Amino acid sequence: MKHFKKKLWIMGGIICFGIIGYLMLINKPAEQPPEQEQLIGGINEEKESINNSEEGGEYLISATYFGDEWPMNFWNSEFTNLSGDLQRIASDGFNSIILVIPWREFQPSMDPIEYNERAFDKLRIAITEAEKYDLKVMVRIGYTWDYYEDKLGEVTERFYKIVYDEDIRKAWYDYCKILYDTCSSFSNFAGGFITWEDFWCNSYLGSSLETEAKRVEYAKKIGYQAWLETIDEEELKKCGIESENISEAKIPCNSDADMILWYQYLDDFFVELLSDSQKYFPNLSMEVRTDWDVYSDKDGITQFIQHDKTYDCSDSSYTTIMYSISQGWENKGEKIHHLEAIERTGYILDGILKYNKGKPIYIDQFIFADNTPGFEMNARLYEDEIDEYLINIDDTLEQYTCGYGIWTYRDYAANLLYNPQFGEGEDGWTIVDGEIANTNSNNSLRILSNGKVSQELPAMRNHYNGNDYVISFDVKTEEPTSVHVSLGETTVTVKVNQSDNIEVKLNTEEPFIFSLETEGEIEIDNIKIYNFIQEGFLYDLHGNDGSVIEAVRILNGNISG
Repeated sequence: MKHFKKKLWIMGGIICFGIIGYLMLINKPAEQPPEQEQLIGGINEEKESINNSEEGGEYLISATYFGDEWPMNFWNSEFTNLSGDLQRIASDGFNSIILVIPWREFQPSMDPIEYNERAFDKLRIAITEAEKYDLKVMVRIGYTWDYYEDKLGEVTERFYKIVYDEDIRKAWYDYCKILYDTCSSFSNFAGGFITWEDFWCNSYLGSSLETEAKRVEYAKKIGYQAWLETIDEEELKKCGIESENISEAKIPCNSDADMILWYQYLDDFFVELLSDSQKYFPNLSMEVRTDWDVYSDKDGITQFIQHDKTYDCSDSSYTTIMYSISQGWENKGEKIHHLEAIERTGYILDGILKYNKGKPIYIDQFIFADNTPGFEMNARLYEDEIDEYLINIDDTLEQYTCGYGIWTYRDYAANLLYNPQFGEGEDGWTIVDGEIANTNSNNSLRILSNGKVSQELPAMRNHYNGNDYVISFDVKTEEPTSVHVSLGETTVTVKVNQSDNIEVKLNTEEPFIFSLETEGEIEIDNIKIYNFIQEGFLYDLHGNDGSVIEAVRILNGNISG
């Protein structure tokens, strides 16, 4: 009966969803070792479904929600289109959303511990609105990147310090508790997870320290040397460390033979952090690192390490992963047929179950296509077979997982601006001869003649290489005027004759400050400055149907039906 339903969906999906008819950071998988087939083993054809819907739980079909912005500035944007967005998500066959909760924006201060109540208010609004459309809510907590008070310093500092600083740990656990207490008060709250991605900066700690003396200092400071004392003497020798010289051990760099020990140390950290966090956020899961890391041993031979120690997610009832089509391939530009990809998907998922005590798998980022710069050589499906993969992957997903999520539901621009829609009033902006206007609960900025608005752009906001920028904004004017748009040292003047969306393209190497100065009175809103658009192929930047939305609807219908 199920396969009969699938045929009906395939024949009628476009018509049906045409009638009832938006988000990937993006850390992408590292190359899988070619030897993985021998190391993991094949698919167990006899394995019964581990889908928790068999036990009465609902299979989660999730869309990560960023509204009209992206995860960096979503919580300081306006929720003007929240209701319509969630209605569309539900009509596309999703039964849940994922909300990404940046640690610093929600807990700006750790000493003393302080919370951003405006962000929590928006969180409550989002969960409440989701419930109206029968959408459950998952939360990804601890997200690394956000723009909140980023002029005060690098946001990654707390992610480094949490490895060894007890005060940072206490603040983190308080953050976990407050988030759980907030979210669990809603009946449509489904759970939460952390992810290895947000703490992975620690894997590069050795390379970030200027001198070997600093690397030795940190190895003692964070407890790495003490951890080495617990490692078998023979294992230490294999990595070029003598047990009597552990006091001289340093944080390794990627090229060092003892890098495997550092990876193992970090795995222990992940296990400990998750286990302790679960005391404050019950059933908290973790998106585990299923990619294999490469290092060279003391003989210069390439080796791989699998992070399977983390796979069971301690006391969580499920394991969270990111899954990309590129996993399990050499990533040398391969093009894959959909049947090959379906087989490999099952193979990868089955391999995880061998190490996670058979717990259900939740794929929070199901990446079937990708345009992220730097990963052009990743294996990918033939473009004309993406739909076939999506329409036919349902059996595999239901056999091995309890749900999946789409990261890029709607394409998003990598906007460099904080508070780009003036939802937080003047916060983040320097305004001369201007004021916040509110119309129908929507904020905008009214600038008088010869007025100016500007914002500093810390370099850490620029996540993508490239000097070609697009600046777009909505403008209202009653009389024609000129607007001078500046980014760094480059200025472009545009004529504004009527209310419109203005788009300016310019090239600059140092976009440290953005400013907009007008000769006449205007009203502006929804400003974006970006040099990259992340594509998910479901909906484009403007909310129009993308190339795979019909296939995703069919996939969702295959599972929910």
